[in-house]
Amino acid sequence: MQRAALFLALSAHALAASSMDLLQIYRDARSSDAIYRSAQEAYKADLEKLPQARSLLLPKVDLSANTMGNDVSLQYQGSNIFESGASRFNSKGYVLSLTQPLFRLDNWVTYTEAEFKVTLADARYRMASQDLILRASRAYSVSRHGRSRKRARQCGHSDQTSLPGRGRRHCQGESA
Repeated sequence: MQRAALFLALSAHALAASSMDLLQIYRDARSSDAIYRSAQEAYKADLEKLPQARSLLLPKVDLSANTMGNDVSLQYQGSNIFESGASRFNSKGYVLSLTQPLFRLDNWVTYTEAEFKVTLADARYRMASQDLILRASRAYSVSRHGRSRKRARQCGHSDQTSLPGRGRRHCQGESA
């Protein structure tokens, strides 16, 4: 249904702008066609699968930090060696760890699958581009055919097929 709507819109647009050429119709369709734009966005999303899978093969870095407030109160009973009292201080700690598994088959399989998915996404995007070219050229040819039939009727011919091989120049030549 969307294809038919695009086809009709492009055909009507092409008929309205007689000076519009095939390349301009293609450019317009490329910027406004929902099917093509959807394929383009899906392609961009699929391209992100490869860096995500590659990240599984890279080392893992963890950094953690902590701080602890300490409030210590000491009271010694019956001892003169140690003094009783209170103390407040902070304990701080930092840990940086780097982990690299030597070999994880599941990560390598994920990476290989991502490569295939990107290849498939590229093929789908190219197919959507070619489909857009075909739909734009069909819209262009339909609009050209419609203009040719209109000129033929204006020249007094019932159909374009009854025009001699010279087409438009012949019609202009007859009216001159």
